[in-house]
Amino acid sequence: MGILTSSIGRMPPFPEVIATLGKIREADFRLAIISNTDDAGIAGNIAQLGGYIDRVIMAEQAQVDKPAPQLFQYAWKTLGVERQQTVYICASPQLDLVAAHDLD
Repeated sequence: MGILTSSIGRMPPFPEVIATLGKIREADFRLAIISNTDDAGIAGNIAQLGGYIDRVIMAEQAQVDKPAPQLFQYAWKTLGVERQQTVYICASPQLDLVAAHDLD
């Protein structure tokens, strides 16, 4: 594992993230993260998010990586929601935007 990869879990969120998550929660949304990172790799990031994350769905759990639609189908089933009940906010144009486009 490289230095960058091993340090990702210690990287703090951007300053506006915690307040934004709080506003989203106040609007009665539940928050989940869907990530290709393994369970151990993301734990530090989740701990820094102020307790706003309700669930974390990992590619490791679903046994498939983004942009495969099976990861999102696994997440919907795990969360007990339908596709139409979700809003997808993404970070990676190569993985996330491709996946979101293919889901519609």
